[in-house]
Amino acid sequence: GAEEKPMKEEMKPAPETPYAITKLLGEYYANFFFEYHKLPTAVVRYFNVYGPNEYPGKYRNVIPNFFAKALAGQPLPVMGDGSDSRDFTFVDDAVEGTILTAEKPEAVGQTFNIGRGSETKIIDLAKLTNKTAGNGDKIQFVPKRSWDKISRRTASVEKAKKLLGFEAKTPLEQGLHKTFEWIKTVSLK
Repeated sequence: GAEEKPMKEEMKPAPETPYAITKLLGEYYANFFFEYHKLPTAVVRYFNVYGPNEYPGKYRNVIPNFFAKALAGQPLPVMGDGSDSRDFTFVDDAVEGTILTAEKPEAVGQTFNIGRGSETKIIDLAKLTNKTAGNGDKIQFVPKRSWDKISRRTASVEKAKKLLGFEAKTPLEQGLHKTFEWIKTVSLK
């Protein structure tokens, strides 16, 4: 499922990490309470949300970690050849998608992808991060982690657009700039 592009809500999930398994378990709980207890629930599937207030660190997302390295003047560690891609969604857009899902009666019992609906290669993300942070072209290619098996992950956002009126508004470059402006203000020790 995950290599099929773009990923649609009706595709059968195939989680490959404990983190992905727990997210799917949350979906099962929401669907159970909707089906058996008539609790009005909906599922949102976020695609690589990033933005201010996300600190860098081990097991954290790539964007804050890239900025931490760039601020230290270090090369950005790009796994593999950098051709893996993700659908990076700015936090403000993710919040808007969540609110629309909660407010629309037609969303009850449904699953929605919340993303931009476009891929960005990690090598291109590294270049944009370096440009935003003024870190030259410092990139270091490193081996992929053993659990990183999904090379492409992009949301189909047609359902969210049609039923919710959701469309991510923040271009990646603008979201990176906002994230960088915030991360410069915090201690990264």
